[in-house]
Amino acid sequence: MFILISTIIFIYLIDTFLVGVSFFSLKDRFQWHISKRLSLIILFVLFAFLEIYILPMVIVLDLTYTVGNTDIAKFFDLKPNEHFSELFGFGLCEIIVWAVQSLLAGVIGEMIIAKKTNPVV
Repeated sequence: MFILISTIIFIYLIDTFLVGVSFFSLKDRFQWHISKRLSLIILFVLFAFLEIYILPMVIVLDLTYTVGNTDIAKFFDLKPNEHFSELFGFGLCEIIVWAVQSLLAGVIGEMIIAKKTNPVV
């Protein structure tokens, strides 16, 4: 169970790092004058999009899944042949995760990209 949860956290951290560095690299390269508040809003929308862009395909394909590990299936209350589209939600938890990812991506992007482009003399 620890491996599953740590892997999920690691995936979110990798996404956060890559999106933050990419966004601030583009912002620096094209010299976009975007405020920090607007950057956070853009990053929030990006993370929301990255989470749900696959949803139309999943709905059309009518994908189902079965978890073979009984301990994990009990922990998450999963039944055999559940619809994959039920994994996507728009609850408070997702909004909090996207907000935290946006904040971390902003901090990481500012630390890595802003320090390289604006050296202190």
